[in-house]
Amino acid sequence: MTYSFPSIFSQKLSCSVITGSVIKTIYGDFEIQEQVLIDLLNSAAVQRLKKIRQGGMTDYVFKEIDYSRYDHSVGVLVILMKFKASLNERIAGLLHDVSHTAFSHVADVVFNHRDEKESYQDAIHEWYIQNTDIPEILKRYNISVKEILHKTNDFKALEQDLPDLCADRLEYNLHTAYLNGMLTQEDISAILSDLTFFDGKWFFNSIEIATQFASVPLKLNQSYWALEVNLYVYYFAGKLLRRALELNIITHDDFHFKDDYFILEKLDESSDTEIQDLMSKIFNFQDHYKLGSFSDSDLFLKGKFRGINPLIKCDSEFKRLCDVNNEFKIEFANVKAKLSQGFFFKFL
Repeated sequence: MTYSFPSIFSQKLSCSVITGSVIKTIYGDFEIQEQVLIDLLNSAAVQRLKKIRQGGMTDYVFKEIDYSRYDHSVGVLVILMKFKASLNERIAGLLHDVSHTAFSHVADVVFNHRDEKESYQDAIHEWYIQNTDIPEILKRYNISVKEILHKTNDFKALEQDLPDLCADRLEYNLHTAYLNGMLTQEDISAILSDLTFFDGKWFFNSIEIATQFASVPLKLNQSYWALEVNLYVYYFAGKLLRRALELNIITHDDFHFKDDYFILEKLDESSDTEIQDLMSKIFNFQDHYKLGSFSDSDLFLKGKFRGINPLIKCDSEFKRLCDVNNEFKIEFANVKAKLSQGFFFKFL
C-alpha cells in the first residue's frame, strides 16, 4: 500500500505530557490532587486512547496533526478542573470517550448508528467500562460506574446539547483549531478567561471573544468535519471494517478493545481482494472519485452541522450570539444551509 503509519504529525504541544501528578497541556499546567484520577489516567483503558485518533481513519490519510482521544480526554479533564467541576464530573470527563472503538466515530458508520444526539460509543459506554480495568479502580475509592456515566448523570459542565457549549465541545474545538494554526495558546487563554460556567450554563462575557470562538466550529465544519473527502473516507472506512468483521480478519473484541495500529496491521496483512480494493479507495482517494451532481452520481453524503451559538451575558440577561451579532447570524445560517446540501460523488 502507499500509506504509512503515523508518527508525530505536529510539533505543537498536545495534551499527553504527564510528569508525576502534573499535566502539561495547551491550557496550562495542572496538578492532579486526587489519586483516583491518577490511577484512571494510568489505567489500560485510558492509555489505549493514545492509539485512537481523534479524527478516525481520516487522520491516517492526511497525517496532518497529532491529536488522539487520549489528548482530548485529558483536555476535557483539565477544563473541568479549571472550572471547578465536581470529582465525579471530572472522572466522567476523563472517561467520556473511553468506549470509542478503533478509528473513533467510524463505528457509527460500521454499525449504521444514526442517532443525532448519541454516538455509538455513547450507546455502549456503560457496557464497555464494565469490561475494562476501570470498575476495579473506582471500587477502591467507593465510586460506582453509574455515578460517573456522562449521559445519565446531570453533568452540565461536561455535556450540553448543540448549539450550547460544554467542556467536551469546547475542548475539541479549541484543540483542533490550535493544531491547525487557527488559534494560538494566547487566544485560547483569552477565550477561557472570558468564559463562565454558573448554574448549569456556559456563557461568554464579551461579544468579541464569543465571536472569535464561535467562528471556529463554522470554519472546521467546512474545512474538516464535513469536508467532502472526509465524508468519503468515513463511508469507505465503514465498508472496509464491516468486510473485515465479516471475514473475521478482525473480531468484534478487536474492534472495540484494540487500537487503530493493531487494526491497520491486520487489514494490511489481509490477502482479500475486496479489503485491498477498499484500502486503495481510502488511501488513494484522489484516483477514485470526483464530485458529481444530482443527475450524475453514485453516492450522496451529508455531514453533521456542529455550529455553536453560545450564550452571552448582557447586563442581567442571557442572549445568543446570533441575537447580538448579525454578521455571525448570517454566517451561521449560510454554513448550516451549505452543509445541508451535501455532496454527490461520481466514482472513477
